[in-house]
Amino acid sequence: MIRELMDKSSRFLSLSGLSGIFVGIIALLGAFVAWWYTGFGQIYYDEFYSPVNYASGKNLLLFYVIDAIIVLILALFTGWYFSRKKARKMNIPLWNSASRRLLVNLFIPLLTGGILCILLIFKHHINLVAPFTLIFYGLALVNAGKYTIYNINFLGLAEIVTGILAVWFNQYGYFFWILGFGIWHILYGGYMYFRYERTQINPA
Repeated sequence: MIRELMDKSSRFLSLSGLSGIFVGIIALLGAFVAWWYTGFGQIYYDEFYSPVNYASGKNLLLFYVIDAIIVLILALFTGWYFSRKKARKMNIPLWNSASRRLLVNLFIPLLTGGILCILLIFKHHINLVAPFTLIFYGLALVNAGKYTIYNINFLGLAEIVTGILAVWFNQYGYFFWILGFGIWHILYGGYMYFRYERTQINPA
């Protein structure tokens, strides 16, 4: 009983496995839209993401930025919705000292990585954006892991490894992005939901 009370006060336990599943699905949908927009991979572009074999003059970089922003907004809303739903079910507040510490430790690496990726875009190092988003997202998860369920560290490490591989195989950054933000989220969310939430076991 004492340990349970300490966990509730020091850790954010409302993180839902369902949110991981739906975030992964949203990422896959965003990636599919980007793939569809480029003619299912039939458009070739230079290092500035200007089409070199397509006459319509599509601004691929602008579209990718808008697509990523929409995916991010939907993912944040999904995480908030399912976390609030789980918090109500567990009868614990969604916003407390643990959630504040979680957000601070999560967003410091995320904002750092976001600023770096913006600089990479301006410096025309587009091929490094996908790997660095994966790496800094993984670092954010690991950094925030001490304030929420421990298993999230494994997702963070998977994102970091995926990002490092994407740096080496940078011509396949799109597919590593799908793996990191799509597949890993779905697998992790599914494991958390079926392992803990359906049986109401505290994963912390």
